[in-house]
Amino acid sequence: MRKASIVWLDTTVKTGTSIYAPTWTMVQQWKAKQITDREYTAQYIQRMQESFNQHPDQWLAELDTDRLILGCFCPPNTFCHRRLLAQMFVRVARAYTDMDTTYHGEYPLPPKA
Repeated sequence: MRKASIVWLDTTVKTGTSIYAPTWTMVQQWKAKQITDREYTAQYIQRMQESFNQHPDQWLAELDTDRLILGCFCPPNTFCHRRLLAQMFVRVARAYTDMDTTYHGEYPLPPKA
């Protein structure tokens, strides 16, 4: 049974849940432009496939909520692993549950006061 709640999931390598985070090496290489968005994406997808294979119950437990919010330090509407992860969560939900799961995109940040 789904919990009536909103869950914020920290997916950062620095402070987040490690099974959803990229590695420090990936982040540092991407920031230094040593790897492209495409290379980062391939590495992250492989990492998350391994994560799901090792922790399927954890992945499914994260979906047991009304809303799952994926957080990190990247600004909205930029290249970021959280967008990749959101797509993966939707695929997992559709493949392994009967949940009606929809990706709603990114919400804009509130204006600064």
